[in-house]
Amino acid sequence: TEIYTLSLHDALPISPVGPADTFRGILENLWWPLDAALDEESVYLSALAGLMESVRCGVTAVFDHHASMGCVRGSLAAVRRAFDEAGVRGVLCFETSGRRGGAGTRSHIEENLSFAASLPRPERGKTPFVRAALGLHANFTLSAAEMGMAAGALREFRTEKSGALSVHVHCGEARDDLDFCRAEGFAGPVDRLASFGLLDGDAVLVHCVHLADRDYDVLREVKPVVAVNPESNANNRVGFPDFRRLPGFVIGTDGMSGDMIASCRAAVLLCGERGLGPGRLGRAVFDEGRRVRERFFPGTGVFRPGAAADIAVPDYVPLSPVREDNIPGHLIFGAKNGRAW
Repeated sequence: TEIYTLSLHDALPISPVGPADTFRGILENLWWPLDAALDEESVYLSALAGLMESVRCGVTAVFDHHASMGCVRGSLAAVRRAFDEAGVRGVLCFETSGRRGGAGTRSHIEENLSFAASLPRPERGKTPFVRAALGLHANFTLSAAEMGMAAGALREFRTEKSGALSVHVHCGEARDDLDFCRAEGFAGPVDRLASFGLLDGDAVLVHCVHLADRDYDVLREVKPVVAVNPESNANNRVGFPDFRRLPGFVIGTDGMSGDMIASCRAAVLLCGERGLGPGRLGRAVFDEGRRVRERFFPGTGVFRPGAAADIAVPDYVPLSPVREDNIPGHLIFGAKNGRAW
């Protein structure tokens, strides 16, 4: 509380600067003015506050999609400092957007790539604590020229640095994204990303609510990471993914909270009619979630002697027997307060 009172209260608006009753209105009149007001100190403190909540809820790794349009250069180093102090693993990126013009887009890309280049190469047999990604806001805030700029920079980095660099992007969150991509001549948002060469198995696509038929085909072909965020979708009133058509997914929060257990419970309650029940959630958390961890942080998605000790134990005493087939139910309806030790 003291951190926010002393450092952020006077700097950030506490109410929307205009109507926030549509998805675009929420972005343009609430979130974009907020991220424009961040300076280096508030970037660090807000990252640290979020990580402190995550640690209390048993989270050991965070994929962070950062935006601070008034503080671009060095912002990811400030975020990393918070990760180092919290002892949480992270995949960090800056949100590249075209909403501040071509010069702004170039500075966003440069921040992503300079941060990625600053990280030491992972030592053989050791799991890194922090990794980098190329952050993209969304299709509808990046023109064809800006998408081409991002794709070219990504190819050049991969060639010159001989290292992998994943893409982290909001994809099909609202109908606006799908409509924009169709107007540009693409089937949908996944198809547009793939057409610019920005999609592979390491890409992280967040939301995937409004997709075209072709988009689902591409997801099955390429198998990127899909992170769904039902609480955020409900908050922004954009609808929910069709879980019956998604080939695979993990549960995310889109910054709503650091409480993954509560997020999983909300996901089941909100999306049962869209094909997400406890059994499907269990596969997302335990099977697909483990594969994602192994992909980005080898040795942390397994439970065996010698593995990294990224383990959280819920503060929960079950009142009925725990079996392999009812673990998801115990997790979301029993250990629902999310606290861990």
